[in-house]
Amino acid sequence: DALNEKSPSVSQLARITYSRAEGNVFHLMQLLRFLVEQGVIVLADSNWTWDDTEVEEALNSSGSIFELVADTIKSLSRPTQEAMKVASCLGSEIDCFAVDQVLQTSSSGLFQEAAAHGLLEFDRGTGGYRFSHDLIQQSAFGLIAAEEQPAFLLNVGQRLWRSSSASALDENMMFIVSLIN
Repeated sequence: DALNEKSPSVSQLARITYSRAEGNVFHLMQLLRFLVEQGVIVLADSNWTWDDTEVEEALNSSGSIFELVADTIKSLSRPTQEAMKVASCLGSEIDCFAVDQVLQTSSSGLFQEAAAHGLLEFDRGTGGYRFSHDLIQQSAFGLIAAEEQPAFLLNVGQRLWRSSSASALDENMMFIVSLIN
């Protein structure tokens, strides 16, 4: 369905990708995105084409889904990567104002770039963004080197502390303290 194809050749592609995705739709979509980005699956004259052997080789040489998502994040502009790292510390629902305070710049355009790659979803109700999947949030946080994570979280917490109004501090005190600790 994702390729809008009904031909018998799709069944082998489905078998290959389904087994690698272990039935997880999010993982399947990431694999298909990877295969398209690598030029293994190509749209030509309104038809998708691929070679099953090339698909298997590409998937065998690729990393885990976590690594594929991390690679997608790494393909974004450096400022967007930084915004994604900060957002990953703040939860699945992204508080753009908080990210702006930490980065000391507007993150709106940065998150639009990430959304264009399927990493974030725009929430029309709140006017903000959220991670499309928890694995994306984890991958963004994973881009912060393990030895740098405590200092990174401390920096995020301190910047939020300094930039918050008294009422915002009352509302978010426990969360900010958890970042600082």
